[in-house]
Amino acid sequence: MAPKSAAQNLLEKADKKASSSTGWFSSSSTKWEEAGDLYQQAANAFKIDKLFKEAGDCHAREAECREKCNETNDAANAWWNAAKAYKRGFPDRRWPTEIYSHSSERQLVAVQALSQTISHLCKAGRFRQAADREKEVGQIYLQEQNDIRRAMESFERAGEWYAQEDSVA
Repeated sequence: MAPKSAAQNLLEKADKKASSSTGWFSSSSTKWEEAGDLYQQAANAFKIDKLFKEAGDCHAREAECREKCNETNDAANAWWNAAKAYKRGFPDRRWPTEIYSHSSERQLVAVQALSQTISHLCKAGRFRQAADREKEVGQIYLQEQNDIRRAMESFERAGEWYAQEDSVA
């Protein structure tokens, strides 16, 4: 049996931290912050190993931890990092429907991660950055899926956000 990689060891530590109970002297927020940090480290280690699916999965878990401790800016960044990792190696990988059954339509993993990023950015009033991410969604639909209708919808939404921010992009 081959020894575990540094990335795999970090992932196991992160999983253990995320599933642990909080003690008398620690808060659940601290637990989620620490787990998020470990998932981020694991994601970076997977990127070094050029395992982008695993890196994206770790960034998605990091984002969920950041959301649980109300770190919305960090959650938005983690979702964006997940999207970049998925786009890098797996632009057409889809969310498993058994995990994400709330979505009647199976979307691209990168698009789903970008959508999470966009949601956080809009809530924070960062529409220029949300427009940048929405433009990326449009490019994925256009270039990877050849879905002109969805690409157009994303580009129009991005254009509206650019316009309301007086951006000439």
